[in-house]
Amino acid sequence: MEPEAAALDQRRKQLVGEKVIQQMHTAHRQLVSHGKVILIGITDQDMFIKGNPKLGFAFSVRNTSSSIAVVSSFRMDPRNLGAGINDAVLQSRLRKMVARNVGLMLYDLPASKDPHSLLFNNILDVEQLDFVDEGFAGSGLLPAR
Repeated sequence: MEPEAAALDQRRKQLVGEKVIQQMHTAHRQLVSHGKVILIGITDQDMFIKGNPKLGFAFSVRNTSSSIAVVSSFRMDPRNLGAGINDAVLQSRLRKMVARNVGLMLYDLPASKDPHSLLFNNILDVEQLDFVDEGFAGSGLLPAR
């Protein structure tokens, strides 16, 4: 689905994460009202959290009460950070952020203070995102497979 014009902050040229989640909830009300279903949207547009505008951007915004999240790959993409194309890096970062939301919303796993954990509660830049493990194994929260 295409984000509505109202979801874009024209001044910042960024999506407002909470507004995208609200739009997703409206569009998929039937789906998200049926038990433990999570909905994760992925966008390549830049995004921020209106509730915390000082952060400047957000990799992900989620609403745990509705089990909806949106992940922005914009700041994960090396091309948007002044580097060349590196699809492997972009895909790894995107997998991590989507899996993080699955862990937090579907499995109700707690956030972690361990900077290696996929569930680290304070991933604020790509260096931290690159530093976290890609899976839940090793986090002490789920057994290794």
